[in-house]
Amino acid sequence: TGMMAGCNKQSEIDANGQPKLFTYDGTDVYMNEVWLYATMQQITYEQQYGGQYTPEELWSQQVDEMTDEEGNTVVVTLEDMVKEEIIESVKMTKVMCNKAEELGITLAEEDTADLSGYVDAAMDKLKDVDLEGHGVTREVVETVYEQQILAQKVYEEVGNGEINLTYNLLFETFDQQDTGERKA
Repeated sequence: TGMMAGCNKQSEIDANGQPKLFTYDGTDVYMNEVWLYATMQQITYEQQYGGQYTPEELWSQQVDEMTDEEGNTVVVTLEDMVKEEIIESVKMTKVMCNKAEELGITLAEEDTADLSGYVDAAMDKLKDVDLEGHGVTREVVETVYEQQILAQKVYEEVGNGEINLTYNLLFETFDQQDTGERKA
């Protein structure tokens, strides 16, 4: 039954007294969970580009530019970009898991069978990393992968057109003045 709980399986994630980073879509996100996402990304990028760059060179590579609030051009590094991608990935996983619960989508037997292999591969990748010092156990890794599999199942349902999810993106196009007036 623990495997079917999916996204609500927070007890393993926060069992090591980890600080809560934020709450998104009604779900708490803890430091060890995000650290795991980030470390897996770091390992992947450094393995892929390690022959070309030192870690310092890799993470400081400029990948984009943006304009800040004062109109200054700001360099976006690979590190900045990956951090944003990780946060968005965590958020999307939480939304999809919550939607899975709402729609009654659960992990099937074959999903839980695949889970063990994913966790074993992740643990092998993480063998040289101080997991305990970051509050990451095999159970935490299992919970994160379980959530990702469940989120993927929801995404596949959405992609097949069987479920209609609507996202409303709202952008402010004015500033509210002290006088109550709206300035474009």
